Amino acid sequence: MNNTILLSEETEEIKKKVKQAFTDPQKIRKNDKGHPDNCVVFAYHKIFNFKNKEQRERDCKSGTIGCVECKEDCTTTMIEYLTPYREKRKELKKNESYVRDILKTGAHKASVETNKTMDEVRNHMKLWLNN
Repeated sequence: MNNTILLSEETEEIKKKVKQAFTDPQKIRKNDKGHPDNCVVFAYHKIFNFKNKEQRERDCKSGTIGCVECKEDCTTTMIEYLTPYREKRKELKKNESYVRDILKTGAHKASVETNKTMDEVRNHMKLWLNN
């Protein structure tokens, strides 16, 4: 299914997916009162639209905004929010060996800490002691 929005996707793909997203089936016309809790687009607003999500909810419930306008606003907000992450991803993608080195170093540090913790647990529980 094509129901995910990936950080790696280009702006046009994000626009396309939000445009096709499911909205409130009871809000047929622009001025109909909506039920944002039944709307995928409003779920996106709750995640990405820190400034205006309460206003979007009021506008939907009162029927002062239609689904098309709401989707366009949501798309703009999502793209604005995701752009720095998408840019950083592109930057890191250019230097995969650097990323792999960071992951390898982190995995080693985590393994060392895990072993210390497990030694403490075994000691306190008196398991597998070398007597």
